[in-house]
Amino acid sequence: MEEPGFFFGALSLSSDEEEGGAGGCGTTGRRICEGCDRPKKNACLCSTFPAGGPIELRGGKVIVLQHPNEKKRKLATVAILKKVLGSCDVLVGRQFTAERYPVLAETLRLARDGSVDVFVLYPGAKAESLEDLAEERRASAEGDGRRWVLIAIDGTWQQAKEMFTFCR
Repeated sequence: MEEPGFFFGALSLSSDEEEGGAGGCGTTGRRICEGCDRPKKNACLCSTFPAGGPIELRGGKVIVLQHPNEKKRKLATVAILKKVLGSCDVLVGRQFTAERYPVLAETLRLARDGSVDVFVLYPGAKAESLEDLAEERRASAEGDGRRWVLIAIDGTWQQAKEMFTFCR
């Protein structure tokens, strides 16, 4: 039996301090917005964020497997995703072992047990349309309270392929 809160608990492997946001770096001389870590003058995204704070996902969460090189990119969007979604964990790495990433290991275990539906955002020959899956889920799981997880891979195509292959 799973421990209460473990599955949807806070993730401590990646924090806002580790995001390396532009705020406070002071190397460009541009004013950086504290809300979105983008240049205030032309690129602030705060006005597009949900008015009531992060969106709470009903019965689910998003896990982003992020390649370390993506974390360093100036226009990285995962930090914005974390500000918009209430249930979004970011795991940074190349190989996602159970020892280092217990939240991912537990998610996959729950999926194997049939306790949670896991959807991986990744192209492939057997890939299904997310719209079709969502419609099927709405039709069959209406009100049953099943939990779900969407796993997205953030990296170049080559990096994503390597990360996906290692996680299988």
